[in-house]
Amino acid sequence: MDGFKDSYAFQIGYKDFDFLNVKNLYFQMEYNMVGADTYTFYDGELHYSHYNQALAHPAGNDFSEFLVVGAYSYDKFQLVAKLNLLKIGNQNIFDFYAEDGYYNLATASKPLIISGDLQLIYHLNKTNRMQVFVGISPRIDFERNDDSYFAQIGFRTAILTNYYDF
Repeated sequence: MDGFKDSYAFQIGYKDFDFLNVKNLYFQMEYNMVGADTYTFYDGELHYSHYNQALAHPAGNDFSEFLVVGAYSYDKFQLVAKLNLLKIGNQNIFDFYAEDGYYNLATASKPLIISGDLQLIYHLNKTNRMQVFVGISPRIDFERNDDSYFAQIGFRTAILTNYYDF
């Protein structure tokens, strides 16, 4: 059982519709933490990945993240904002050994990545979620001193209709 000492994960969150008694105001807050060896295994065939891609979370192992999502709807318009703070440890799902053979936890760096998304949406048809939207998604990586922005404009729909008359 000694191999399972860092195999833990934790999640806590809060979600509310009509937040602060404001009609059509959605709020979600969530904290996730995953230990260093949660999705790893010494046998590569039992390792929790598929073609070297993480199955559980894109960050792999040894991370903590804080997410905030807010959305407000008025008539056919909707404003959606998302913020994600991700702090990654030294190990990830693909690292079995460090370059020098051991990890120095005292001097280990913890990269911080902040990403967000802000969208203004106009609902053409709410039944099948037909939307026209414009948005921007910034991403800041403090360890690499890199920031990028992704601007988007588009049209989307979900042909599958949800029924809530049960």
